[in-house]
Amino acid sequence: MQWWELVNLNNQFNITTFEAFQVELLKYFEPVNREVNARKALSSLKQMGVFNSISAYNAEFTKWLLQIPTMANDEQIFHCSQGFRNRIRLEIERSEIKSLAEAMRIADRIDSIYTRGSFPYQGGFGNGVTTMEIGQCTTEVQIRKTVSRREGAIIQRK
Repeated sequence: MQWWELVNLNNQFNITTFEAFQVELLKYFEPVNREVNARKALSSLKQMGVFNSISAYNAEFTKWLLQIPTMANDEQIFHCSQGFRNRIRLEIERSEIKSLAEAMRIADRIDSIYTRGSFPYQGGFGNGVTTMEIGQCTTEVQIRKTVSRREGAIIQRK
């Protein structure tokens, strides 16, 4: 609102259409290095953490991609696939994908197959177990502590 009041006060622009208003508004509020910042964000974006699921990753990728209107289709596919997990990235590279939408759709399909536990090495066959997380592994030391606590509880009960 202050920007608009300043424009009217100085009478510096001849804004008579919505398109002219939109152009001037975007010029004023657009970040200086919008495309550079978006390219940096795309380069560092990985399918992990908050963006662990393909749908979250694709949404974040799209958000940054919209800030780079000049990026060619093959660059879009390349940058998008570089952030996928290795198994998904390899499948995308093996396929002869022609569009970003197709790459995202295939990545989503591959990810859903892996996360549903369709493969025996992921505890699949419909038993409800999903992919193994390293932080959830039980070590020998953790097992000993658990056994020791249980044995102590048994001794105390007797």
